Amino acid sequence: MNYIKNNLLLFIALIFVFASLLVSLNIIFQPFKSSDYLYVAGKTLYIKLDEPTEITKDSGNNEKLISINTEIINSASTELLISINEQSVGLLSVNGFTYSPINPNSLILDINKPLWGSFKLSKNQMIKGNLIFKVKGSFEPKTFEWLESDRVIINFSQ
Repeated sequence: MNYIKNNLLLFIALIFVFASLLVSLNIIFQPFKSSDYLYVAGKTLYIKLDEPTEITKDSGNNEKLISINTEIINSASTELLISINEQSVGLLSVNGFTYSPINPNSLILDINKPLWGSFKLSKNQMIKGNLIFKVKGSFEPKTFEWLESDRVIINFSQ
């Protein structure tokens, strides 16, 4: 009888050790963390961003052009008018500078799917394109803030 009791206690102890090991590994490596961490919802909009990519670099002015691939989805309103211009977005850098998007039509570059102008989105409709920013050469993104028709704040460093 003692033999069975000791084996049962050993088995329970091994199960708890194994469970604590699994919990510890999940805390350390976070295997179930979503890869779309730049996907945030406001009251009516869902906004999904990709990491900023550099388009060109002007070493003379210490400036560069970056592009952020952006998806905007109307999730709640029956119909929503969105105007994308210089006042629509604020991009805050780690060193405290705030940048506004620039009109891609004023650039000589060929930009794939520029996101600029006015759009009418019905419920569950999406627009997708690239927002272009002129930033300093040492730019590191901190926060993306959507200001047009809804307020959505996306942190790059999570």
